[in-house]
Amino acid sequence: MYYLVNCIPFIWGGSGTYEFRLSSPTQSAHKMLNWLFICNAVMAYVEKHKDELAAFSDLRNVNLDSIFSDVYSAELATILTGYVQWRKDYMINMDAQGDKELAEDLITPPYSVLG
Repeated sequence: MYYLVNCIPFIWGGSGTYEFRLSSPTQSAHKMLNWLFICNAVMAYVEKHKDELAAFSDLRNVNLDSIFSDVYSAELATILTGYVQWRKDYMINMDAQGDKELAEDLITPPYSVLG
């Protein structure tokens, strides 16, 4: 989870801020809105479980799927889980230079909060 969003300033720094990571530039509304819901889920999870996280409790079962299920409806959690898997598959099949993603940035993913 740290690689997706840096929660240290929120939990221990007293600033109440998060640092989001791993988002590439895009013009795709689908990609932007899915990313927004993904980041919001992580923030909501951290806020809901900050005492457990601050105590360094066992986090081995915490992943994006469990975070989505914890903070969103089953329907939205399913959409976001599908989108994340689709992105993983897409990136695995992308060419080495990333030309495919740049050329196909406006494609509509099969899973999207936009429907």
